[in-house]
Amino acid sequence: MEDKARHGKPYLAERNTFMTYAWEDLEGVSLAGEYGLEQCLGSEPSGAFFLTSFGPERQRAVLKLVVEDPPTAGVQLALWQRTAGLAHPGLMALLDCGRTACGNDRFLYAAFEAPDDSLTAAVRYGPLSEEEARDVLASVAAALEYLHDRGWAHTSIDEIGRAHG
Repeated sequence: MEDKARHGKPYLAERNTFMTYAWEDLEGVSLAGEYGLEQCLGSEPSGAFFLTSFGPERQRAVLKLVVEDPPTAGVQLALWQRTAGLAHPGLMALLDCGRTACGNDRFLYAAFEAPDDSLTAAVRYGPLSEEEARDVLASVAAALEYLHDRGWAHTSIDEIGRAHG
């Protein structure tokens, strides 16, 4: 793929400064020979999330794509590789991670199991009932307990559900 987006905008606003990316312009692109970026679900300062498919059975997945920062890329990939060993019903499973390129731009990616539902989708039509809220809280508490028992600290929540829920 060329260094220009479909609409003539450069992909990266500026190199050597904080980068902004025309993430939606990557829809339809295939990365790492495995992931077709079907729909941009949303973005945050560190990257964007795309709906994709994974593996021979084309399992639905969410791909987190970040612009590679060479000084920290190895640390990020090592963290994702350690994360792949976590398995709990309250966590999105990490299916794959690595490096990829699109034209002259280099990225890190992590493919996660696509959630069946999101809290954002659940509250779209009104607040949760007391029982539903207790179920959500119990699920979050169990996932946090699982992480803490393994020496992990949960530092952020990626709001994937906000964009497609």
